[in-house]
Amino acid sequence: MRVAALDCGTNSTRLLILDHDGTVRRRENVITRLGDRVDSSGRLADDAQQRVVDVVRGFARTLRDDGVERARLVGTSAVRQAANGQDFMAQLHEILGFPCDIIEGHEEARLSFLGARGALPEVIVDNTMVFDIGGGSTEFCRLSGNDLLAVSLPVGCVRFEERWAGDLESSRRDVRGQLDSLVMSDARWATHSTTAVGLAGTMATLAHLELGTDDRDPRYPGFRFPATTATTWREILAGESIEQRAAHRGMRAGREGVIVTGLMILEEICARWQVVNLVAGEADILDGVAGELRSN
Repeated sequence: MRVAALDCGTNSTRLLILDHDGTVRRRENVITRLGDRVDSSGRLADDAQQRVVDVVRGFARTLRDDGVERARLVGTSAVRQAANGQDFMAQLHEILGFPCDIIEGHEEARLSFLGARGALPEVIVDNTMVFDIGGGSTEFCRLSGNDLLAVSLPVGCVRFEERWAGDLESSRRDVRGQLDSLVMSDARWATHSTTAVGLAGTMATLAHLELGTDDRDPRYPGFRFPATTATTWREILAGESIEQRAAHRGMRAGREGVIVTGLMILEEICARWQVVNLVAGEADILDGVAGELRSN
């Protein structure tokens, strides 16, 4: 059957439609900044909600036009955190007509891992770190023997940009503290990962900046590059205005304001696990959700 997965994230609202044979029919990403001011207010702002509602209405029309038979929308960090998150999800359910669920961080990490590993089985092996730097949280996953370790930390490019008002060193100390706590909580997280797979906007933007191309570049999914690339681009972009960042080929519109913070988070992940090579993965939580819709 034709299925669709929708992700209502802190920074963007996304759609994936899989055709009857499991191939990708449509993949769309709209930056909506649902998480604006959630870290300080504890609520989803009215204007942020409206941006997402407008996009989801368009997605609902697409689902009808494409004859989608099963679909699921998942809400992640911003919706989890917000006091009015459940009410907002009920509103989206009325528009969409399919299940709309707020998922916990470990479930977000698990679904992201399922999607990523399905696309990169030869890369994601025992102890390979898989991470997803989002707007409000970062998910970490890895196989440790027969166990799947999956956790979500409240470390995100939108959250930290607002919390620390562009103070990169304070943000960096915050990230290090949370990563240290994760490793101390379970020794299995301490194992280094020479190669790590990065998902979502920060990694996609970094890959396209390095390639010097837009989202249609066929080399992007699975593109491999040195971990030091994150530092190179963070230093370049940190010294530029928003307008100068936006002018780089490969910079996605709407990400120029949070990309430096996102790259700093990526640097700290690489330093903590001594990552040498990064692999950019396109398949993520959307693919995990859609895959389970097809199999269940």
